[in-house]
Amino acid sequence: MKKFIAIICLTAMLTGCGSVEKSSSSEQEKSSEAASEEITTEEPSAEIIGMGEAYRYTLEQLRSEGAESFSLCDLTGGIGPEVLAVRVKDGDINRIKLYQYQQDTGESKLLGTFDNYISYAAGSKLIIYGRYDNYTEVETTDFMHISEDGELVSDGDLRRTYKETEDGASGQFWKGEDTVTENEYNSVMSKNSAGPLRDVGNDFKLEDDIIDMVLGESGTWQKAYSTYLNECLPDVDDADNAGFSVLDINGDDVPELFYAPGYYHISPVKVLTIKDGGLRCLGGFGSYGSVAYYPDTNELLSSNTGMGYTSGAYFTLDSNGTFKQVMSFSDNAGAVYPESGEVLRYEINGQAVDENTYKDTIDIHSDKSFYSLGSDDRLKEENIKALAEGKYSAPVLQDKIVPVGDNTPEISDKYKSILSKFYYSCQLDLTDMEITGSENISDNTFSVYDIDCDGRDELIINVTSTSMAEMVTVIYGEDAAGEVKVELVTAPNLTVYSNGIIEAGVMHNQGLAGRFWPYTVFTHNGDKDEYESYMYVDAWDKTVSPDQFPSEIDTSGTGIVYYITSSEAGQGSASGSAPVDITDYEKWHKDLLAGAEPVNIPEWNITEENIGL
Repeated sequence: MKKFIAIICLTAMLTGCGSVEKSSSSEQEKSSEAASEEITTEEPSAEIIGMGEAYRYTLEQLRSEGAESFSLCDLTGGIGPEVLAVRVKDGDINRIKLYQYQQDTGESKLLGTFDNYISYAAGSKLIIYGRYDNYTEVETTDFMHISEDGELVSDGDLRRTYKETEDGASGQFWKGEDTVTENEYNSVMSKNSAGPLRDVGNDFKLEDDIIDMVLGESGTWQKAYSTYLNECLPDVDDADNAGFSVLDINGDDVPELFYAPGYYHISPVKVLTIKDGGLRCLGGFGSYGSVAYYPDTNELLSSNTGMGYTSGAYFTLDSNGTFKQVMSFSDNAGAVYPESGEVLRYEINGQAVDENTYKDTIDIHSDKSFYSLGSDDRLKEENIKALAEGKYSAPVLQDKIVPVGDNTPEISDKYKSILSKFYYSCQLDLTDMEITGSENISDNTFSVYDIDCDGRDELIINVTSTSMAEMVTVIYGEDAAGEVKVELVTAPNLTVYSNGIIEAGVMHNQGLAGRFWPYTVFTHNGDKDEYESYMYVDAWDKTVSPDQFPSEIDTSGTGIVYYITSSEAGQGSASGSAPVDITDYEKWHKDLLAGAEPVNIPEWNITEENIGL
């Protein structure tokens, strides 16, 4: 459920954090309709083929010199083939080398070499090279572009020093050799850094199969994306916090890949696509392993909030695989308090605006249904293998976000009392549970939402920041007389549907289910005003244990059969209930939901501010 916290926080900006658990064990077996066909890319031109051969030779040579990673990207604004950027390790120094294919000679030409890192700003089409001199304490930022005749041309530089001047000023600023004010410096820096900003040279590992995918031998997007994700798998510390989504966002019938390497503040979602028959990384967007995409406007939102500052921008992806900025925004509303000395500031496209204009402008872009991309499938071998066959969990369209300016929901005094007790004493009211393993109680979350569809809001407390043994979700509800009771206590891995049905994934999957995650179905008993266990769903994955696998039941040939039992006590396949084929399971599940869809329940961290203490 944590994955969605970032989207609500980052897109609603001034609201409290929100979250939803939209993954479902049943969804993991679904295939997108778009994935049912083997979609191949267009045949690359002779120019692209020649570029691939030249760049392959260059990569092989540089790998013998210590090269570790590379990028192939458009740094020319559409002039000729993409530029090759290669990161070469030289002791403690990372050097980025830029090459461009020369059609007349059929070779790759070295444009320049830079220590450490360089970036590219798509909005200004400028290459940015920053460095800091420890001796002089001067930070220099060079701006360059690649000309039509393939030369690296300087567009000037900006410099600043953090040393105090003799009169006590906090620094000096220069544009070229001319002294400028801090505002003038920031204005030029903002203009030159416009649009999606990305590091180059670090997109792909210098491995043979990845080189093949990037240089135009991918064959299909399925093969290219699964190859890339397999290379990412060894670098992930916790596969449960890494994931991917697949969705076509530029209408070229080839879906993009959204890869989230983890769930943490500075974890962006890497967007990849297929261009000229090869795999391309278009950059990283968002944070907390989530990024929002609005299909009505074809806009991707990338935003970040930290230390009271919020910034972000909306982008569209054209058919050439280029992101273009639609609108940017920033504010410091969370950093303005009496002792801070900050002046409240709201900006749209770099221009100061009042608060209402700021919120209204953002609402125009964000007050719509959207996809939360980056975690529809966990980064696991079985899911990557399924993707290679064109099978994946299709993203679910989310309801529009909480409008900017709405903070936490209205909390009744009784629910506030329960939250207060948990916040101050770690005790979950009306239960015998005390949470002793949570170092920071505020890392856990709560929601106020009519989860059982009885017309009254429930209080949902999700305890996930603690030991595995203590992780739990408790749902409290008020009856018609206003009395509070516990409606459900279960594991905090929920999929909630619009008809009140809850699917709760088990905490451990140590049986035969393999790629399928067992879950319990809970339905709401209106007379008792509480949830009751209705069915337990388990599976037998042939790859886990092929001996005596009931192949005669697996008429669809998926290598997996399902067990649907009326009690969790049976624990699925061990209970002796008869297995069923995937077609029977999916029909049962469809009939169970009766058209209901997963719902998105905003969450807030359990803090004094959010509770209203």
